[in-house]
Amino acid sequence: MAISEKFKYYSGMLIQYITTRFGILKFAGFAVLLCFLGLTKIPEWRIFVENFIVIFASLFAFRLLDDVWSFYLDRIHHPARTYLLPQNIRKFIFFVGLVILVYLLGLFCFLRFLAITILILFLVSTVFYAVFFKVKSIMKIIPLVKYPVLIWCISGFSVGTEVLLLCAGAFFVMLTSDYIDGNKSTNTLNYKILLILITGILIFQPWTKGLGQITDVVFISITVLLIAFTSMDEQANFPVIVFPVLHIFDLIISL
Repeated sequence: MAISEKFKYYSGMLIQYITTRFGILKFAGFAVLLCFLGLTKIPEWRIFVENFIVIFASLFAFRLLDDVWSFYLDRIHHPARTYLLPQNIRKFIFFVGLVILVYLLGLFCFLRFLAITILILFLVSTVFYAVFFKVKSIMKIIPLVKYPVLIWCISGFSVGTEVLLLCAGAFFVMLTSDYIDGNKSTNTLNYKILLILITGILIFQPWTKGLGQITDVVFISITVLLIAFTSMDEQANFPVIVFPVLHIFDLIISL
């Protein structure tokens, strides 16, 4: 295949993948929400834009990695993803490897420690995928690990309690979202309320706020009540949207 033909082929693959698996507006909004979740104070706009670029690019790179390793289950449950078919998978793997290489080189140019952290996350995720690619329950958990790591990265690699709890909160936000998406029946409501409660406590950390803990308790109560008494218990996007937005309100009120 000539260079021009290869370029045309992989350009077409990129466009097809973005169209089917990575809606630009959807993931841009998601990246903004994750940036909100990783804040411990209101940042300068330049820092927020840098964080957004890192998160958005990371979501794309990890989406590709997740799709490569989910080939076994996706061939069964999502036959429309033709790039995972045996005759196409090698070219798709090459495409993914190329994108990830460019992504990591970009991170190295931006901040070396960030690139090393993400590289380690890639390697660890790859090992777990290679071992458990046929185990559906574990395959659902592995993609969630990137979220606390990304929050930690944009929080300046802090090992402070506030940041580490926000990282854990990010994991529970996505875990709760996945649980809601996979369990629409009302008999799972108690588990949803429990997950929402744990997530709220990790994100708002009311014991650290003094008088501000009243606001945090109100925010946590709002999320629990919405899950318990509205149709939000069937909306997987609910925790992904409400917790980052309320977290921003909490920071503004605390100024």
